Amino acid sequence: MNPATKQKGTPLSTWQRIERAHPHRVILTLFMVGSFLIFLFLMLALYFSYDPRGNYSLFLPKSFLASTALLMSSGFVFDRSLRWLKQERFDKLLYTLLYTALLAVLFVILQVAGWSQLHGSGIFLNGKASGAYLYLITGLHLIHLAMAIAWLGHTLFTVWPAAKDPVKQLIISTNPYQEIKLRMLISFWHFLSIVWVLLYLFFLYLF
Repeated sequence: MNPATKQKGTPLSTWQRIERAHPHRVILTLFMVGSFLIFLFLMLALYFSYDPRGNYSLFLPKSFLASTALLMSSGFVFDRSLRWLKQERFDKLLYTLLYTALLAVLFVILQVAGWSQLHGSGIFLNGKASGAYLYLITGLHLIHLAMAIAWLGHTLFTVWPAAKDPVKQLIISTNPYQEIKLRMLISFWHFLSIVWVLLYLFFLYLF
């Protein structure tokens, strides 16, 4: 058997995959790991600072349930964009990106509405620690999502001119880095969706 053939069929180890990964993908992975640890620390801080037996109780705004459904739906929609890029269907790719951006904006609106409900119930950012942590955790997630939306906006400005320009479509479709960037953005988007679902379940359990 040819050694080269044997080596080609051998699955790569974890370290070999890391070595072959694009540097930007490695940086994004490290960023997501660091962000997850920060969220985990804040969740623990909220857990130990919250006392449901006192006269100060937190609640979960109803708008957070709707925002959870929107963010999860946006992830399913966003997955299709990679297929449209590979098939060079830039019209469908553009619509998919626009629809994902719309769902993300609606998520932001619902999050702000949830904060308004908390504020109206006497739970303030500068109040007790447990209420402050609730604002801090959801606000930090919203900042991460704002970064993803800005990244999505940059992708839209790249795809939009190419939707009706065959030359620009050819340039984008033949550039492997464009696919890498889209894969990275989708991975980051799913990361934020998973983190939010975990946060929502944690809030449900705690409150």
